[in-house]
Amino acid sequence: MLNIPFTPDMRKAILEGKKVATSRGKRYGWVGNVFVVGDVSFKITNVRRRRIDDVAQNDYRAEGFSSPDEFISYYMMVKNKTRARFGKPPVEYNPDEIVYYHEFHRTTYRIDII
Repeated sequence: MLNIPFTPDMRKAILEGKKVATSRGKRYGWVGNVFVVGDVSFKITNVRRRRIDDVAQNDYRAEGFSSPDEFISYYMMVKNKTRARFGKPPVEYNPDEIVYYHEFHRTTYRIDII
């Protein structure tokens, strides 16, 4: 079972079916891997490397946003907040940054807690 961290508002968007993809600086899983948000299971259906600006311009809706600018702003806020936690300075948006784009969908995978 994967552990993919999401902010509370992104967890809400996933559970509402508004977010069906996530872009990350590292690969979080492989096709077929399962992760849980709340008590709902999701299966990764595709993982590929992409330029962040390609995601912003073409797949911002799959990421749960209403515009490319909204996606970029949120992505950079989360990225720089993470950098700050590790004592690193903030960075500017780099449209050529390569990310791992993970697509996923809700699945009926059962989780039995013993």
